[in-house]
Amino acid sequence: MRKRSSIIQILLFAAFWVLAAGCSKEELKGPEVPAEASEPQKGPEVPAEISEGPNSSEVPTEASESQTASDISVEASEPQTASDILAESSETEEHEFKETEHIAELCQEIYKKAAETNTSGALENMQSIVAWLGEQGYAAVDSENQINMTNAEQVLEFCKAVEKQEPAEQTILVAADYGLRKFDLKTEEGKINIVREYCQYDDNGVLINIDTVSYPADRWQFTKEGYLIFEGKYFSAVDYVLTLSDKPEYAVLRVLPLDETCREWNRKYILPVGYGRNNIFLSDWSQEDFGALELYDVFDVFYPELYQRPVPYAADENLNTGKVYQIPEDEFETVILSHFNIGLEAIRAKTTYFPEDGAYEYRPRGFYEVDYSDIPYPEVVSYTNNEDGTVTLVVNAVYPDGKTSKLFSHKTVIRPGKDEDSQNGSTAVFQNNNVGISYGPKGEEANSRENSPMAGENSPIAGEDFQYVSNQVISYFGADETKVQQEGISAENDNSFWWHAERLTKEQWEKIYGGKE
Repeated sequence: MRKRSSIIQILLFAAFWVLAAGCSKEELKGPEVPAEASEPQKGPEVPAEISEGPNSSEVPTEASESQTASDISVEASEPQTASDILAESSETEEHEFKETEHIAELCQEIYKKAAETNTSGALENMQSIVAWLGEQGYAAVDSENQINMTNAEQVLEFCKAVEKQEPAEQTILVAADYGLRKFDLKTEEGKINIVREYCQYDDNGVLINIDTVSYPADRWQFTKEGYLIFEGKYFSAVDYVLTLSDKPEYAVLRVLPLDETCREWNRKYILPVGYGRNNIFLSDWSQEDFGALELYDVFDVFYPELYQRPVPYAADENLNTGKVYQIPEDEFETVILSHFNIGLEAIRAKTTYFPEDGAYEYRPRGFYEVDYSDIPYPEVVSYTNNEDGTVTLVVNAVYPDGKTSKLFSHKTVIRPGKDEDSQNGSTAVFQNNNVGISYGPKGEEANSRENSPMAGENSPIAGEDFQYVSNQVISYFGADETKVQQEGISAENDNSFWWHAERLTKEQWEKIYGGKE
């Protein structure tokens, strides 16, 4: 590493010395350029559904040797000294610093207000930041893609410039509760270079530049789902020591807007459940046949919503010891029936029930049943109001870490509660939150229910609150969008959902823990 750094320093010093000596004696010769530049190839009015990144092997075609002096127009340039080059670089850095400083000032007041009310991650606060940045002329979006991008047309124009191999520049701001990322994009002859600044709030709510890197885009893709995906690599001394390679970086940003009603459906019914530690949206089931739906996971997901506290039946601190509980039937059935219209016989057939005790056996997820943290997040992209009062939601699983805007999709049918409008309604917030979304709907805290049944109360509320009616996994594309499953194929026995760990069967549990409780 030290050898490489020394070589770079020697080369830079030699280049600087030659440039300084040469520029002080004679003018630099202007480059030969064609008198008439060829017309750029006409591109589509909007970015292609999937636009691959520029080919790094393409280089500008040099002027033909048969051209005469009269075919080439050369304008002598003023001699440029080393001090001029340093001055230009300093001016560019100063301009970028002032722009970042200006952005920081815009965000500071909102951050301070949010800190005072302890809502720095709330949706309303994030919407205010994104909207404010948009009013200043920036293309801005939140880091979780939960808010429509402001000035998205600027980014679309930049994407078209890339396709046409025309020069263009664009800045995209990505706001997060901890700060923001600033991407300065520049394209020329179909190639894209990215300068990324990472800014973080300090204790006084001031944005501080933590890191700035620059890299060419090795991949540039605008997907048919409306996402811009780009990635590249830059040199990092730490990463080079550890991996002997440059450090990769990527961004997955929604550019095209989503209908706000779709976003409301998602925040209310789909996003709080997510794809972690349950298979509600990973398996095919209906009210007629609940299939592989895991009711113990349903209990884990909805217990905090009803009782306003975490599930008290925790795993043993000793990972080698299995923990087993008996949950009173009223408590367990109330949670399951809160959002699923399922008969008691079906519940007891899919669980371990002790009629003599009036209780359900419950084994909390242990060490061997832990999901990966690297999982997609759901995004409702369309909905249909059905004649029977239900609503069919079409949901895409967006997987940023896999660099794809559609890992798989599913259709979920829900029935809004009696007191809910089919378009809006109050917003429930569960505490599963396994997709990393840090702010809740409309800035609300966990939904408080004055009439929520507490443990021991025999008052199932199916029919009074909203219900999940059915789910069907309709397609699976994979990160490269080449593998496709047909509609109606269940996720059972499929490795599509590699992050999800099924609960151990009783036989598996006894084999691992040896019957120890």
